[in-house]
Formats: sequence, C-alpha cells, structure tokens
Amino acid sequence: MTLLAFALTFLAGAGEGALRFLKSSGKAGRRLLFSFPPLLFPLLALSVFTGLGAFPSPSPFANCAMAFSLLCLLFLGRRASLSLLGKKRDAEGGAGISKKEAKRLAEKYGVPRSFSSPNFFGYRQEAEAAPGEADPNFAYAASYPYWQLAREGRIVGEPGAGLASSPFSPALSMAGARGEKLLAKFFALFCPGVLVFASLYGLKKGEKIPSDIDLVLAGVDKEGRVRLWVVDAKNYRGGAGVVYDQAAPGVLVRIDTQRRAF
Repeated sequence: MTLLAFALTFLAGAGEGALRFLKSSGKAGRRLLFSFPPLLFPLLALSVFTGLGAFPSPSPFANCAMAFSLLCLLFLGRRASLSLLGKKRDAEGGAGISKKEAKRLAEKYGVPRSFSSPNFFGYRQEAEAAPGEADPNFAYAASYPYWQLAREGRIVGEPGAGLASSPFSPALSMAGARGEKLLAKFFALFCPGVLVFASLYGLKKGEKIPSDIDLVLAGVDKEGRVRLWVVDAKNYRGGAGVVYDQAAPGVLVRIDTQRRAF
C-alpha cells in the first residue's frame, strides 16, 4: 500500500513538474497552472506524507491519500489533455478567431453548446450546410451567352484570364474561370447601369504584378458620383438559412441558421 501511494505521489509530482514546464511554453501552460483549485496542493502534500510512511498502510488516512493521489492524477491528465486539445484546435480549426468572438456569434445566431465532436469552440458544428434551392437568377445567368454581353460592352475583359498563370491545377483553374465568368454575367444582367471589368492587372513600379483583380464594377450613384467595387470571387457554400459573418478582419465564419450550427 505504501509503495503504491509512493508511486502515485511520484507520478503526481511529475505531473506537477510537467505543468510548470507548460507554464513557460505558452498560454495553455499558464492557463493550466493558475486554474488549479486550492484543494489540490494539500492533497499532494497528504500523498507525500503517506509515501514517506507517515501513516501506516492499514490506516484510513493512507487509503484516503491513495484515493486523493489517483484523483489528482486524473485531474491533471484531464486538464492537460483538454488544454492541449484546445490549443491545437485554436491553431488548426479556428485560425484567427478567438473564443470570445465565437461566443458572440453563437449568441447572435442562437447556436447552442455541444460537447460532442466535432464542435467549434464548444458550440454545435455541422460538416456541411443545409442544402437549399438553386437561385433562378444564377441559373439564368449561366445560360445567357457571354459573347452578347461582351459585344454590348457590359463586360470588358476575359473573366478568369488571370488563372492561366496561377499555381492551381488545370481542373481547379477551369472551375475558377467558370465561376468568375458566371459572376460577371450575373452582375451585368442584374445590376442595371453597372459595367463589369474582368481580370485587371495591377502595377507596381510600372510593372505588372502576378496576381490580378477578379472583377471591378463601375457605376454611378444617385448623386452622379462614380463608384467602384472591387470583387474577389470565391466559391462559398450556400444553402437555405446559411449566412457568413465577419468574425475578425479577413475572417468569415459560416453559420447555418436553420440547424443552428457553425
């Protein structure tokens, strides 16, 4: 009994030492060390006394000390695994998004908490958005001849031309070009008075830069001022009740409002 208590005490001490090491390794370690309940250290001290033989093996104090040692180990291991898992999730699954921002979005759209996997910072998450009906306007734009809009001067340039020099595979480049052309036709058809300029190259010190601007929309507002909209075409998954909210500068989060999930 004394040897077992001593072994458990040794492991508990090793766990405490590991946590002190984590303290110097980043935010996760600091969160672990300072979140200990005050009761943990007296339990470790009681285990040490038992391991040193302060209480005889048949004593109830020895049995309690061993039980406390086991609970300490379970507590330390669970805290370490949860913290490291959270740190990995923050780095991989929620890049650029804080837990506070995820909570704000969850409260805004009524997303409940979830303790099952997968989850998004502890909130319900779905791998795919709920399917929805196709937009008839996009279906019409897809069937409309591009050459006619180009001949009428409503689209200037060739959508997707910049993808020819991109590092993407031919299949991805063709898919991207089709998407940019569809988007250009949609704006030209359903935005009256707007001209669409496609695949515009920028200049840096008088030379073309390798990347291009997918679309630039030019129009005149009610006060007669020229307005320009710079459009970066992306293929985001849509669907019934699917919205995208800006969680942080340059970061969009998809929320399925029907299923109340990220």
